[in-house]
Amino acid sequence: MATLVRNVNVVNFLAYLAHRFHDGVGAFPSGGRLVDGQYLIASNGREIALSPGAYWFSYLHGVVFFLVLLATAAFVAWLVRQQRLLELNRGE
Repeated sequence: MATLVRNVNVVNFLAYLAHRFHDGVGAFPSGGRLVDGQYLIASNGREIALSPGAYWFSYLHGVVFFLVLLATAAFVAWLVRQQRLLELNRGE
């Protein structure tokens, strides 16, 4: 089970990094502003323009990345707690 959780997190992280490098910026959590049909996102002192479709894909991808990260962290915490409860019940 731990291997599956680790693999999910590794794939999730690599997909997020690939997306960030491809676009040069991530819309989440910084957001952006709509100007003349393009979303401008501030990054390192400059603004990068994204189409509305690319902006929303980037934003949702960032949200999903963090939700998956939180869900797997909560699951690992639950597994650790269950293991500790088993050890307490066995008297270890």
